[in-house]
Amino acid sequence: MTGSALKRLNFHNCKTEPNEQDGNAQAPDILVTYRILESITSNSYNITELNLSEIHHCTIFPFTYLHNLKYLKSLSLSGCAFKTPESIKDDICDEQVDLTTLSKKCNGIEKFQLLACLWCWSSPSDDDLMSIKKWKKLRSLSMSRVVSLRVCPFLYHIANDCPNFSYLEINQIGDPNVCHYMHNVVHILQKSKNLYFLRINQTAFYPMNTCFESCSIS
Repeated sequence: MTGSALKRLNFHNCKTEPNEQDGNAQAPDILVTYRILESITSNSYNITELNLSEIHHCTIFPFTYLHNLKYLKSLSLSGCAFKTPESIKDDICDEQVDLTTLSKKCNGIEKFQLLACLWCWSSPSDDDLMSIKKWKKLRSLSMSRVVSLRVCPFLYHIANDCPNFSYLEINQIGDPNVCHYMHNVVHILQKSKNLYFLRINQTAFYPMNTCFESCSIS
Protein backbone atom coordinates (compact mmCIF):
# COMPACT_ATOMS: atom_id res chain seq x y z
CA MET A 1 0.00 0.00 0.00
CA THR A 2 1.28 3.45 -0.84
CA GLY A 3 1.28 6.16 1.80
CA SER A 4 -1.43 8.11 0.02
CA ALA A 5 -3.76 5.08 0.31
CA LEU A 6 -3.65 5.09 4.14
CA LYS A 7 -7.10 5.91 5.52
CA ARG A 8 -6.97 5.25 9.27
CA LEU A 9 -4.16 5.98 11.73
CA ASN A 10 -4.08 5.20 15.46
CA PHE A 11 -1.19 6.07 17.76
CA HIS A 12 -1.38 3.72 20.75
CA ASN A 13 0.23 4.34 24.11
CA CYS A 14 3.68 2.76 24.27
CA LYS A 15 4.72 0.68 27.26
CA THR A 16 6.76 2.93 29.52
CA GLU A 17 10.07 2.03 31.06
CA PRO A 18 11.40 3.41 34.36
CA ASN A 19 14.02 6.11 34.26
CA GLU A 20 17.39 4.53 34.96
CA GLN A 21 18.33 7.24 37.45
CA ASP A 22 15.25 7.65 39.61
CA GLY A 23 13.08 4.65 38.69
CA ASN A 24 10.09 6.80 37.74
CA ALA A 25 8.04 5.93 34.67
CA GLN A 26 8.73 8.14 31.68
CA ALA A 27 6.61 8.96 28.65
CA PRO A 28 7.83 7.74 25.25
CA ASP A 29 10.08 10.18 23.40
CA ILE A 30 7.53 12.67 22.11
CA LEU A 31 9.89 14.22 19.56
CA VAL A 32 10.35 10.83 17.91
CA THR A 33 6.57 10.44 17.85
CA TYR A 34 6.19 13.86 16.22
CA ARG A 35 8.75 13.00 13.54
CA ILE A 36 6.86 9.82 12.73
CA LEU A 37 3.57 11.73 12.63
CA GLU A 38 5.01 14.40 10.34
CA SER A 39 6.43 11.78 7.98
CA ILE A 40 3.11 9.95 7.76
CA THR A 41 0.82 12.96 7.37
CA SER A 42 3.03 14.64 4.78
CA ASN A 43 2.79 11.56 2.55
CA SER A 44 -0.61 10.10 3.49
CA TYR A 45 -2.91 12.97 2.66
CA ASN A 46 -5.96 10.68 2.24
CA ILE A 47 -6.22 9.84 5.95
CA THR A 48 -9.84 10.12 7.12
CA GLU A 49 -9.48 8.91 10.74
CA LEU A 50 -6.71 10.03 13.08
CA ASN A 51 -6.52 8.95 16.73
CA LEU A 52 -3.88 10.72 18.82
CA SER A 53 -5.76 10.51 22.13
CA GLU A 54 -3.17 8.26 23.81
CA ILE A 55 -0.22 10.57 23.19
CA HIS A 56 1.15 12.60 26.09
CA HIS A 57 2.39 16.00 24.92
CA CYS A 58 5.19 17.30 27.13
CA THR A 59 5.79 20.12 24.64
CA ILE A 60 3.77 21.96 21.96
CA PHE A 61 1.70 19.68 19.77
CA PRO A 62 2.39 20.65 16.12
CA PHE A 63 -1.12 21.13 14.73
CA THR A 64 0.52 22.23 11.49
CA TYR A 65 1.40 18.58 10.80
CA LEU A 66 -2.31 17.91 10.27
CA HIS A 67 -2.98 20.75 7.83
CA ASN A 68 -2.28 18.47 4.86
CA LEU A 69 -5.13 16.10 5.76
CA LYS A 70 -7.85 17.55 3.54
CA TYR A 71 -10.03 14.42 3.78
CA LEU A 72 -9.89 14.06 7.57
CA LYS A 73 -13.32 13.25 9.03
CA SER A 74 -12.54 11.89 12.49
CA LEU A 75 -10.02 13.34 14.96
CA SER A 76 -9.22 12.25 18.52
CA LEU A 77 -6.86 14.21 20.76
CA SER A 78 -5.67 14.08 24.34
CA GLY A 79 -6.30 17.10 26.52
CA CYS A 80 -2.64 18.11 26.76
CA ALA A 81 -2.44 18.61 22.98
CA PHE A 82 -3.36 22.22 23.79
CA LYS A 83 -0.54 22.69 26.29
CA THR A 84 1.63 25.77 25.70
CA PRO A 85 4.59 26.07 28.07
CA GLU A 86 4.72 29.58 29.52
CA SER A 87 8.42 29.93 28.75
CA ILE A 88 7.92 29.77 24.98
CA LYS A 89 4.50 31.33 24.42
CA ASP A 90 5.99 34.46 22.87
CA ASP A 91 8.03 32.47 20.35
CA ILE A 92 5.22 30.59 18.62
CA CYS A 93 2.40 31.49 16.27
CA ASP A 94 -1.26 30.66 16.92
CA GLU A 95 -1.58 28.11 14.13
CA GLN A 96 1.00 25.91 15.85
CA VAL A 97 -1.01 25.40 19.01
CA ASP A 98 -4.74 25.66 18.39
CA LEU A 99 -7.69 24.55 16.28
CA THR A 100 -8.27 27.89 14.56
CA THR A 101 -6.19 27.24 11.46
CA LEU A 102 -6.84 23.50 11.58
CA SER A 103 -10.59 24.13 11.37
CA LYS A 104 -9.97 25.93 8.07
CA LYS A 105 -7.44 23.49 6.62
CA CYS A 106 -9.43 20.39 7.63
CA ASN A 107 -12.98 21.64 7.33
CA GLY A 108 -14.59 18.24 6.76
CA ILE A 109 -14.33 16.99 10.36
CA GLU A 110 -17.47 15.06 11.33
CA LYS A 111 -16.34 13.41 14.56
CA PHE A 112 -14.20 14.95 17.32
CA GLN A 113 -13.08 13.30 20.55
CA LEU A 114 -11.19 15.01 23.35
CA LEU A 115 -10.05 12.67 26.11
CA ALA A 116 -8.06 13.09 29.29
CA CYS A 117 -4.36 12.41 28.90
CA LEU A 118 -3.15 9.13 30.40
CA TRP A 119 -0.13 10.94 31.86
CA CYS A 120 -1.30 14.35 33.08
CA TRP A 121 -4.33 16.56 33.73
CA SER A 122 -3.41 19.35 31.32
CA SER A 123 -6.39 20.29 29.16
CA PRO A 124 -7.86 23.13 27.07
CA SER A 125 -10.06 25.95 28.26
CA ASP A 126 -13.47 26.86 26.86
CA ASP A 127 -11.86 29.44 24.57
CA ASP A 128 -9.39 26.90 23.18
CA LEU A 129 -12.27 24.88 21.72
CA MET A 130 -14.35 27.69 20.22
CA SER A 131 -13.14 26.88 16.70
CA ILE A 132 -15.06 23.60 16.82
CA LYS A 133 -18.09 25.56 15.62
CA LYS A 134 -16.33 26.10 12.28
CA TRP A 135 -16.62 22.40 11.47
CA LYS A 136 -19.98 22.79 9.76
CA LYS A 137 -20.16 19.05 9.02
CA LEU A 138 -19.64 18.04 12.66
CA ARG A 139 -21.91 15.17 13.68
CA SER A 140 -20.34 13.79 16.84
CA LEU A 141 -18.56 15.26 19.88
CA SER A 142 -17.20 13.29 22.84
CA MET A 143 -15.39 14.81 25.82
CA SER A 144 -14.08 12.85 28.79
CA ARG A 145 -12.41 14.16 31.97
CA VAL A 146 -11.31 17.44 30.42
CA VAL A 147 -10.83 19.23 33.73
CA SER A 148 -10.34 22.81 32.47
CA LEU A 149 -13.70 23.14 30.74
CA ARG A 150 -16.46 25.10 32.44
CA VAL A 151 -19.40 26.62 30.52
CA CYS A 152 -18.58 25.07 27.12
CA PRO A 153 -19.96 27.95 25.00
CA PHE A 154 -18.92 26.10 21.85
CA LEU A 155 -21.88 23.75 22.43
CA TYR A 156 -24.23 26.68 21.90
CA HIS A 157 -22.57 27.50 18.58
CA ILE A 158 -22.52 23.87 17.47
CA ALA A 159 -26.30 23.79 17.86
CA ASN A 160 -26.61 26.89 15.66
CA ASP A 161 -23.91 26.22 13.07
CA CYS A 162 -23.71 22.42 12.64
CA PRO A 163 -27.03 21.24 11.15
CA ASN A 164 -26.07 17.55 11.06
CA PHE A 165 -24.98 17.34 14.70
CA SER A 166 -26.43 14.15 16.17
CA TYR A 167 -24.18 12.72 18.92
CA LEU A 168 -22.99 14.28 22.20
CA GLU A 169 -21.20 12.46 25.00
CA ILE A 170 -19.93 14.25 28.12
CA ASN A 171 -18.07 12.41 30.86
CA GLN A 172 -16.97 14.24 34.01
CA ILE A 173 -15.68 17.46 32.46
CA GLY A 174 -14.61 20.45 34.51
CA ASP A 175 -15.51 20.23 38.18
CA PRO A 176 -17.55 17.01 38.54
CA ASN A 177 -19.55 18.60 41.37
CA VAL A 178 -21.10 21.28 39.15
CA CYS A 179 -22.73 21.46 35.72
CA HIS A 180 -22.08 24.97 34.48
CA TYR A 181 -22.53 23.86 30.87
CA MET A 182 -26.08 22.53 31.22
CA HIS A 183 -27.85 25.50 29.61
CA ASN A 184 -25.75 24.94 26.48
CA VAL A 185 -26.74 21.28 26.43
CA VAL A 186 -30.37 22.37 26.61
CA HIS A 187 -29.77 24.64 23.62
CA ILE A 188 -28.50 21.63 21.68
CA LEU A 189 -31.63 19.71 22.64
CA GLN A 190 -33.72 22.55 21.30
CA LYS A 191 -31.82 23.31 18.11
CA SER A 192 -30.15 20.09 16.96
CA LYS A 193 -33.05 18.37 15.25
CA ASN A 194 -30.91 15.40 14.19
CA LEU A 195 -29.70 14.62 17.71
CA TYR A 196 -30.25 10.93 18.48
CA PHE A 197 -27.66 10.26 21.21
CA LEU A 198 -26.99 12.24 24.39
CA ARG A 199 -25.02 10.91 27.35
CA ILE A 200 -24.07 13.00 30.38
CA ASN A 201 -22.03 11.32 33.08
CA GLN A 202 -21.39 14.00 35.68
CA THR A 203 -21.40 13.60 39.46
CA ALA A 204 -23.59 16.67 39.95
CA PHE A 205 -25.93 16.03 37.03
CA TYR A 206 -29.59 16.20 38.05
CA PRO A 207 -32.09 15.16 35.33
CA MET A 208 -34.84 17.23 36.95
CA ASN A 209 -32.78 20.42 36.76
CA THR A 210 -34.97 23.50 36.31
CA CYS A 211 -33.13 24.40 33.11
CA PHE A 212 -34.95 21.48 31.49
CA GLU A 213 -38.29 22.55 32.90
CA SER A 214 -37.96 26.12 31.67
CA CYS A 215 -37.73 25.24 28.01
CA SER A 216 -39.85 23.47 25.47
CA ILE A 217 -37.99 20.62 23.80
CA SER A 218 -39.60 19.62 20.52
